[in-house]
Amino acid sequence: MRPEWMCAALLLAGCRPALDDPDNVPRLGRWRDETVPIGISIDDRGVPDGELPGDFRDLLAKLDRVEEHCGEPYLRKQDEMERFLNQRFEGCRVERLDRDGPAVSGLASCAPIMRSAGKAVTPAVRFDGMIGPDRLQLDMRMIQRLSLPTGSNHMLVISARRTLRRIGDC
Repeated sequence: MRPEWMCAALLLAGCRPALDDPDNVPRLGRWRDETVPIGISIDDRGVPDGELPGDFRDLLAKLDRVEEHCGEPYLRKQDEMERFLNQRFEGCRVERLDRDGPAVSGLASCAPIMRSAGKAVTPAVRFDGMIGPDRLQLDMRMIQRLSLPTGSNHMLVISARRTLRRIGDC
């Protein structure tokens, strides 16, 4: 599993410099940016924290972060998301990016990545959220299909919530 894929998924929303864009819903200001890992499931079975291997616990710990920014959060446009993902991985495309008022959802996937012992991992990210003047929230599921040389396939899903809240002026 590549931790970089998780980080790329979390960066679907960015922060612009301290200039207000009247066409962008979130307002210019000081923002608290918090990402909280929700959990891991394998083949639709939730894995309790006590049963997670050490590298998965470490991965969840890396997802758990809080930062503050002065600027204006925005959701990246489809072509911008694709360029961002393709700088880190190969064969990425945003298959769907929908906005309906404050609601937003999307799906992005990348080409399979070959691993040791003939394993192939196919990463994807699915997200749903809401965008408002003082809050942006994205519920993300980082999905990895693991294909083994034996022909068996397994689905690994890592869930996280990213919340940006406006906490004042710059």
